[in-house]
Amino acid sequence: RFSNVSVLNYKWGFFGKGQIVNKSLNSVDVGVCFDLSPVFASCTFNHISLTKPLSTLRNTACCFCVSTEEKRNILQESARIARGDVADMAKLDVSAFDAVIIPGGFGVAKNLSDWAVKNKDCTVLPQLEKIIKAFHKAGKPLGMCCISPILAVKLLPGCEVTVGQDEECEKFPYAKTAGVLKEMGCKHVNKDVGEAHVDVKNKLVTTCAFMCNASFHQIFDGIGVLVKETLILA
Repeated sequence: RFSNVSVLNYKWGFFGKGQIVNKSLNSVDVGVCFDLSPVFASCTFNHISLTKPLSTLRNTACCFCVSTEEKRNILQESARIARGDVADMAKLDVSAFDAVIIPGGFGVAKNLSDWAVKNKDCTVLPQLEKIIKAFHKAGKPLGMCCISPILAVKLLPGCEVTVGQDEECEKFPYAKTAGVLKEMGCKHVNKDVGEAHVDVKNKLVTTCAFMCNASFHQIFDGIGVLVKETLILA
């Protein structure tokens, strides 16, 4: 069965997964619509001058970037890379889609929520909160990569997610995040980079992606599993 999937994006940047998700969906002949937000990014940075973000992330459960004073429109920035059908997230019609996937990356922690500043006390962008709850209420699957499972944990109490492993090591330098999510009331399930966890009750599929110190092809494989499992639930 042909499925239509909405991919929510928000100025792809460091650790962004949007292009990989798009490739995975296209490889299984799925209709894709990118729903974006026209607001300005809360923080921007120059990738050339970005210095040692990984070591900073290892010491915290939140995200970090070297800020610039430049202002960027999230809708315009995301559309530049999406090169597909794009629309304002506020106009998303849940009834028109079989599933929604949120790729992850710094955009989730900086633009779709204030996780980067408030961690477990974060709030989610109101229009995104409305979308996630609407898909969940309609019994339609949600796929979330990398750091984006924090959105599900915040909005769907008691859900099951994975952001990789809960014990810090060279391969999983951001394991502290799992501990914070547990404190927020979710069940965290340890998974490797090539795996995804399926919360059948909530129709929620998650994979760690760049929460793991892995190569791009391994990240691609894990996101491919997430896409496959999300479509099975659709």
